[in-house]
Amino acid sequence: MVTCQQAGPQIIRLTRNGVLLFPASTLPDEFPAVWQRQDTIRMESARTGQYEAITADGKHLRATLQNSALQREVKGTWDVRFTPGWGAPELCRFPSLTC
Repeated sequence: MVTCQQAGPQIIRLTRNGVLLFPASTLPDEFPAVWQRQDTIRMESARTGQYEAITADGKHLRATLQNSALQREVKGTWDVRFTPGWGAPELCRFPSLTC
């Protein structure tokens, strides 16, 4: 699941369901990927829940990631081609994908 929200300064605090993820002395088992591109903060996580980020200027950004986004079947056969010379086969065929 990917969520995008308008943002500005850096994230100084991140929680999931009220549990502190960042900053923390140790990283949780599944830490969401968070990055900023221009004025948008993007977050990707396989974990459901209520996320809240606080930015350096005090903005509170909230996102809810729900179960329905965790797995989806991509129907149909997929052909994946690889660049020659890297040791991978030229082509792999997958009858189905789950993402």
